[in-house]
Amino acid sequence: MGLDMYLQRSKEMSKEAFAAAYNGDENLGVIYWRKANAIHRYFCDYGSLAKDGQDEVGYYYIDRQDLMNLVRRIQSIISGETKSEEIKYFDIERGREVNETVDYKLNIDVALDLLPTSPGFFFGNTDYGYWYFKDLERTLELIKEELRDNPSQETWFYYASW
Repeated sequence: MGLDMYLQRSKEMSKEAFAAAYNGDENLGVIYWRKANAIHRYFCDYGSLAKDGQDEVGYYYIDRQDLMNLVRRIQSIISGETKSEEIKYFDIERGREVNETVDYKLNIDVALDLLPTSPGFFFGNTDYGYWYFKDLERTLELIKEELRDNPSQETWFYYASW
């Protein structure tokens, strides 16, 4: 179990029609995350809860400005000072555990203000380190690609489950 997160777009979706939008082929999956709790918190804080839910559970209406704002926040955070961290993970291709030192850029003070982590049952790590950076780096790449590839798209929706 864990925090599973989805950003989807609909062929035709206005804020008013959002509640009826989740309907088979009408929606296209865009991005999937797992336990990227800072991204989850952003969508819950800035999206509009649209259907069947309470805070943090349900479908959230997200518009182009919300995504562009997220891009700007991430760019500010990952333009910080270079940090080094020793990480440990299981490499499936090698079939063994790997220890390595990684370098990354992160401005933690800005992260605390613009894109703080969110604790929760099954939400994963809330540290501001390498894995936080990797979630942001991947999100930045995918959202920029989504905005570039769909210039006329104005609305998306976000959903999470755990």
